[in-house]
Amino acid sequence: TLEPYLKKLTDVSTTDKYINIIAPIVHLLDLIWRHSRYYHEPKNFKRLLRHLSTLVVSSAHRFVGHQILSNTERAFTNLKHALKLCAKFRGCYLDKKEKSTDCDSALIPLL
Repeated sequence: TLEPYLKKLTDVSTTDKYINIIAPIVHLLDLIWRHSRYYHEPKNFKRLLRHLSTLVVSSAHRFVGHQILSNTERAFTNLKHALKLCAKFRGCYLDKKEKSTDCDSALIPLL
């Protein structure tokens, strides 16, 4: 189940820990796509992806913070980390999609 990983995703405090969580989540997404009747429907799988993407963006937003203009150097570093988080999720997802050998798995919808 994804729940423990999604909880970790919302509780992560550093980018390194966050990046280590992404690959297992994407692997679970692949397993869900392959073995679930409900989530094998593209509209249902896209809903799951949208929810996960929202969590990723929320995590990135937490790393950036609210007052980004008060310290520009720190804001720049935080923005780089936030972009790295989003890129890691997208990269892992696209890698898994590309490496899939199962015919049905190759049909995993894009975001």
